[in-house]
Amino acid sequence: MKILLINDTHEKYGGAENFFFNLKKKLIERNYNVLSLGFSNNLSHDDRSIVFPISKNRFLRGLNRIIFNPFMYFKIKKAIKKFDPDIINLFNTNNYTPTLFKAISGYKVLQSILDYRLICPVFTCDKDEKLHICDGIICKNKYLIKNPLKKFIVFYQHKLFRKLTIKSISYYYTPSTHLKHCLELNDFHPIEQIPLFLTFKKGILNFDNVNFNSILYVGQIEVNKGIWDLVYSIKDVTKFLPKICLKIAGNGSQFYQIEKFIIKNKLENNIKLLGSIRNLKPLYEECCLLIVPSTIQESFGFVTAEAMFNSRAVLGSNRGATTWLVKDNITGEIFDPEKNELSEKIISLLNNKKKLMSYGFEAKKRITKIANTKKILEQIINLYKKNLYQ
Repeated sequence: MKILLINDTHEKYGGAENFFFNLKKKLIERNYNVLSLGFSNNLSHDDRSIVFPISKNRFLRGLNRIIFNPFMYFKIKKAIKKFDPDIINLFNTNNYTPTLFKAISGYKVLQSILDYRLICPVFTCDKDEKLHICDGIICKNKYLIKNPLKKFIVFYQHKLFRKLTIKSISYYYTPSTHLKHCLELNDFHPIEQIPLFLTFKKGILNFDNVNFNSILYVGQIEVNKGIWDLVYSIKDVTKFLPKICLKIAGNGSQFYQIEKFIIKNKLENNIKLLGSIRNLKPLYEECCLLIVPSTIQESFGFVTAEAMFNSRAVLGSNRGATTWLVKDNITGEIFDPEKNELSEKIISLLNNKKKLMSYGFEAKKRITKIANTKKILEQIINLYKKNLYQ
């Protein structure tokens, strides 16, 4: 079986891209004939990949998402025809969108849906300016975009994207039960839930080096990731637990504002901004708890899974896949960002070391069972075969 994997970004950028390349690697190890195709200005690639450049001009990149590009179409079509795949596994399609869908026409195509962009034009699944969560129905709220022209382009692009997807894709799979439910509500079917396999090296199994005053946040430092709710909560928690220390690993648009908040409120000993960290294992060894305070839908939660793999409890918001990964009061705890209960939850957990360790051990068991690489790979291969011979 010849398998073509296509993604809009052909470089290791985030969780979706890591899964894309890990799947390619695992399929090759199983002796399948696999080729990956994508877009990047980092054109280094091997004989099992085809990489096309993307414009450095933001306007042109946006234009190529909504207008057919005949020049790029012939290049992509020629590459696909030369490989002649039996099955195409499409991932994200945010570059040359109409051109790419035209190029894959006539082939058996299934798609990995790893985020909420098919059901939300602004990708966040918020329904009002207070970041209240939506119910997974096609978003008609345009409050997030004030510029009329930009608003028209974003919603036109989303409508086109949805139409092309439904027309071109014969089968979908997604890692999240919540995302699967939302996609089904919006007429994307048939669809299966298949978790993303993880390729973490051997995780931490004990609490020998843990500091029960240290907690961790990993991810983008953005408003919709709940970062402000978290730092305000830490400010409140210091009144009861003055030795608490939140370590923030990541970057984002709110980095310097958070830094100013820390200095203004004299929280230098309680909140540490670490920037992007490549190797998180030392932080998992030190910290007793991961906080996932997102106010938007989480499609899978690689960070949550990584913390669980390292035997650490997770305190997560009731958003998307987090509620599926984290079993409340078994592997961690779930909170509602709208109820202002994060401070109380943190205090309660840090005052109960026994519970934190129990959650951590149960988290390790659960994620090891869920993220069974061999089993997940078999599910994906069986899905390819089902679509190939139907």
